[in-house]
Amino acid sequence: MKMGWTGLESAGKSQLMAVRAYDLYKRNVRWIKKRKRMGLEFIPRTMAFDTPMSQWFIDKVESWGMSYVHFRDLSDIMPLSQVDIFINEINKFFPQRGSDPLTREQAEFLSQGAKDGVDIYFCSQDFSQAHKQFRFLVNEMYHVIKLCGSKRPIASAPPVKWIWGVVIYYPLDPGSFKGDNFSMQIKGIPRIYFINKQDTELYDTLYKVKGTKPPPIKMVEQEYIYLNEDGSEKKRVKRWAKK
Repeated sequence: MKMGWTGLESAGKSQLMAVRAYDLYKRNVRWIKKRKRMGLEFIPRTMAFDTPMSQWFIDKVESWGMSYVHFRDLSDIMPLSQVDIFINEINKFFPQRGSDPLTREQAEFLSQGAKDGVDIYFCSQDFSQAHKQFRFLVNEMYHVIKLCGSKRPIASAPPVKWIWGVVIYYPLDPGSFKGDNFSMQIKGIPRIYFINKQDTELYDTLYKVKGTKPPPIKMVEQEYIYLNEDGSEKKRVKRWAKK
């Protein structure tokens, strides 16, 4: 499963993803309770975030034997299995770099991750900046618009007395993407979410995601054979090329 939210800055994308994380936490707890009642073993799930969650959320997750991970680089999460991964800016972890493909390890992580219980939830202001190999594998996509509400709290302004907002988000067909967010076709009924103070306390709303380090360039030695006009070998040259 790969699910994403796209829209302008402060539209409510990260908020919807945080609420989704809390819903998944409750789903995981229900599963653990059921297995315990039946006297059966269970594999505790991991929840990994690039944006720090609140301490009370972390305590809830760990109190049920699940693992909480705050990651800064792709190398931190690619070895994981049985995990829900939440990425606040997907283009900073899987950026579009011209025609360069993803590394073999990254491509396998995305295309084969579901077999290891890996689900990815992400936000993106501009879906076109995410790598096309990632875009092709997205199952669900939503376009988020904040209709009205309080402003985001900032340190250099008076505190927001009442946190509220009304957000509408449209289900999109990620397969219809043709270059920009607005090219994706709406494929269902729009939904409404009401922002409230409790939900905003799920995570650090002011945290800036720096993104992953670029993958190392792997080089291989290749041999080039130059021929004469009659087809006979003229010379051999060894050169290094990107793998």
